[in-house]
Formats: sequence, structure tokens, C-alpha cells
Amino acid sequence: MNLILDVSGAMPFILDDQRRALTADLIFKADTVIVPEIFVAELGNVLWKYVRFNGIEETEAHRALQIGLDMADKIIPNASIIDDALVLAVKTSHPVYDCLYLTLALKMRYGVLTQDKKLRSLGDSLGIEML
Repeated sequence: MNLILDVSGAMPFILDDQRRALTADLIFKADTVIVPEIFVAELGNVLWKYVRFNGIEETEAHRALQIGLDMADKIIPNASIIDDALVLAVKTSHPVYDCLYLTLALKMRYGVLTQDKKLRSLGDSLGIEML
């Protein structure tokens, strides 16, 4: 099994919440975990919010950032898929940054690990395996 990982799918593992076991099982069983480049910025932004609003220490955020980055076997440059992501975004009325994940899934025929309900619904409608 190969998968595309989005930040919401990675966070249970990174922050060790109650869904960690399920997330870890899917990630460790995957032969390849791929993320679009935007994953890096989104992960940094989510962790910044945890420092600012949820009281985690900055050192913990840096540790979590490294864990998240280490989960990816390969980071795909946004520029290599942005045209197709824009086409998909216009067609589906869904934000381009989410469509980067779905574009990768469609091109590579991989499932997507996400906790995002809107992304999951759109992926399902496109015939993408949503994990």
C-alpha cells in the first residue's frame, strides 16, 4: 500500500492523541508515503497554532515538526502538480491547497490519509481511496 498524507492525517501520530494507533498502523504499513510540498508549510502553521493557542512549548513544536517531516518518504514540489491542482480546484470549487493532495492521489493512484471531512468527501466523489 502507498499513500498520500495530509497534515490532518499526520497530526494524531505527531501529537500522540487517541487515534495514534490507527494512524501509525496505516503509515508504517505503507510502502511509500508521499506529500506535496505544501505539507511542510501547513504542518509548520498547525504547530505554530498549537504553540500560540494550545500551550505546547516551542521545543515540542520543533520535535513534532521533525516527526512530521520524517513521515514522508518523498516530498513532491508544488510546481510540478499545480496546473492539474488548479484545474481540479476550479472543477470542484475546492481550494487549490487541498487539491494538491488529491491531484497526487489521482496521478499516482494512491490513497489519501486525512481527517478532513470535506477533503474526504471530495476524494470519495473522485474515486480516490480515502483512509
